[in-house]
Amino acid sequence: MFILKRTDQKGGYVSPAGSKNSYVMNPSLARRYRTLSEAEADMCPLNEIVVDLNKYSGPVPAAIWHGDF
Repeated sequence: MFILKRTDQKGGYVSPAGSKNSYVMNPSLARRYRTLSEAEADMCPLNEIVVDLNKYSGPVPAAIWHGDF
């Protein structure tokens, strides 16, 4: 599972399709992508990065959510 994290301005995560806003601050509400290629196809390379949630067997470290990596 993958999500897209915004790297500029105040950060945030790409919202699910059809949402009122483009970004949400809560990563658990972010749009989920099943594959890396889906996430990369939807990503804006100028200000978004792909976060691979598959790397974590338990809770995702806070550093991922806050961009400290």
